[in-house]
Amino acid sequence: MNNLDVILENIINKAKEEETRILDKAKRSGKESLDKKVESAQSEAKKIIDQAKKEKDLILENEKVSAQRQARDINISAKNKVIDEILKKLEDALNNMDNDTYKKFVLNALKDANILDGEILLEKNRKDIFSKEDLNNLKISEESCDHGFIIRKENIEYDNSFESLIKDNKDELRKEISDKIFK
Repeated sequence: MNNLDVILENIINKAKEEETRILDKAKRSGKESLDKKVESAQSEAKKIIDQAKKEKDLILENEKVSAQRQARDINISAKNKVIDEILKKLEDALNNMDNDTYKKFVLNALKDANILDGEILLEKNRKDIFSKEDLNNLKISEESCDHGFIIRKENIEYDNSFESLIKDNKDELRKEISDKIFK
């Protein structure tokens, strides 16, 4: 081999070594880049999974609260229905009371109201159970009311119909009924 061949072979060997070094460096750089991308993707995937878990937990909690609220509303509705039925039965019982009980009711209400004059409207079929002495200075009206009684004094009307009494005291009655049956 001559000098030129040796130099040429030496250049080729160095070029091959440089090629190998460049390829190794490129492989290492590519692997590092790939590893960083994989690590970044895994980190991003973990963030997405963690966020999805948080959203799942929040949705489950919201559904639980919603279901509890719905159950509470159903319970309240059922209780209100029972209370309304009791109030209706109360009104029916008042509407169907006997004459003695009706008379006591009217006289007690008049005593408590302390109304001494005016006109009183009584139930049509019960006017004859009262004497003038029972009602003091109240005049029995020719008109009648369906249930309970009404007093008129000048331009003022005191409605003591059973329906009106229940309506006026509905909140207190509802609370009392609720306290007694839904302890």
